Amino acid sequence: MKKLLIPLLLIGVVVLFTRTSCNDKDYDTCDAPQPLIERSFTLSIIVKYKDHVPYVGKVRFMINKMYCYGNQSGLYSTQGITDLTGFWRSGSVYTYKFKDLKDFVEMVFTVQKEGTQLLETKEDTFYYADVEGKPGGIEITYQMILPWTSEEE
Repeated sequence: MKKLLIPLLLIGVVVLFTRTSCNDKDYDTCDAPQPLIERSFTLSIIVKYKDHVPYVGKVRFMINKMYCYGNQSGLYSTQGITDLTGFWRSGSVYTYKFKDLKDFVEMVFTVQKEGTQLLETKEDTFYYADVEGKPGGIEITYQMILPWTSEEE
């Protein structure tokens, strides 16, 4: 019986130690938990050249959620073509849950100059505190001015 008890005791200590270290790790990287909230994001962009001519072309969009302890969730990526006014919206509403002050959603719009590696981006990050007071969700239209003219395209 003693031979069986010692291995079981050791296994119990290892499991307890592992479990405690995981919880401590979460608390070290996260602030105090907050009430769970869910927010929807409807994001769009208007793109113009630096000579103020509307850009008509491809826009790429990426949005994802990062939990306070480093896990990524809900990565969405899409692309489309702006209309004649330079406006583009993905057509989707992205909804994420927040439960810690360090939870955040990050997004980026990207336009690449045709035939080159030149990129222009518009990025934003939304933390718990940024969305807490917006129960109706976040709806923003960003403005992007490309660093090249319409004639340079």
